[in-house]
Amino acid sequence: MPDLDYLSLASPMHRLTETAIRAAISALAIDSLNRRGCRGLDAACGNGDHSLWLAQALSPGGRVTGLDICREGLLLARSSSERAGLADSVDCIQGDLRALPFPDHAFDWAWCADVLYPRPPSRGFPGWDPLPVLRELVRVVRPGGLIAILFWSSQRLLPGHPFLEARLNATRAACYPFQETWCYRDHILSAPVWLQEAGLEEIRVETFAVDLLSPFSSQARDDLAACFQMLWKRALPELSEADKMQFERLCSKDSPYFIADRPGYYAFITYTLFFGLVPSRLK
Repeated sequence: MPDLDYLSLASPMHRLTETAIRAAISALAIDSLNRRGCRGLDAACGNGDHSLWLAQALSPGGRVTGLDICREGLLLARSSSERAGLADSVDCIQGDLRALPFPDHAFDWAWCADVLYPRPPSRGFPGWDPLPVLRELVRVVRPGGLIAILFWSSQRLLPGHPFLEARLNATRAACYPFQETWCYRDHILSAPVWLQEAGLEEIRVETFAVDLLSPFSSQARDDLAACFQMLWKRALPELSEADKMQFERLCSKDSPYFIADRPGYYAFITYTLFFGLVPSRLK
C-alpha cells in the first residue's frame, strides 16, 4: 500500500524546503523547451505541491500532469490546484510509474522527486531498480526533452550535538532502504549512473540548500519538529536509552529544551537535482 505516513508529512517538509525546490525548478529552465503550450509530467506527484510550483514556472498555456499511485495524494493535489487558481494548468491522474498511461513523446519534460529510492512496490514505491521507471520517463518525453530527478540529499539539524546526530543518521532505520551489502550504484547519489544507463545525454548535477535560522514562526517551528520525527523517530529503537532521552529533549516541540528555540539556532537541508536530455535521435 502507499506510504500514507510520508504523505501526512509532505506538507511540513515542502514548506521547510520550498526555497530549494523552487530554485531547482528554476535551474531547469523548463519553459525554454517549448515556451507556449509546454507539457510536463510530475511523476509521483504526492500531495501536488511540486506540481503547483512547476506550473507556476511555465508560460501561459503550459500544463503539468501530476501522476501518482496514491488516491489520497491526488485528492489533496486537486484541492491544492483549485485553491491556487491553477486547476486549468494542472491535471491529476492515478497511475503506476512502471507503466505510465501515456503515449510515446507525450511530454516536453518530466520531473520525479523523492521517489526513486529502492523500496518495495508493496509500500507504493516503484521497486528496487530505478531503471524501469527512468526508461518509462524516456519513452513518454519527446526526443530532446528533459528528465529531472530530485532527492533530499543531506541535513545538519542538531548543531552542538554532532555525535547524537551522527548516531541517529547511522541507524538502519535512518539509512533505509540502503543496505551495507549494496554497491555504490544503489545509493541515490549514483543517480548520474542511472541516467546514463537510461540513455540520457548532457547529464548535470546541482545541489540546493535551505538555510534554517531562528527565530521561527509557529508554523515553521512545527514543521521542523515534524522533520525531526520523519528523519529519526523510527531510528529510536536502535539507540541507547541516554540517546533516546536526549532526542526527546532536543527534538520535541513541547520540550523546554527544544533545539529550534535556541537563539541563533542554524541548520540546513540540501536537495540534489540530477537531470539530462532525451537523445534527439533515440537509439
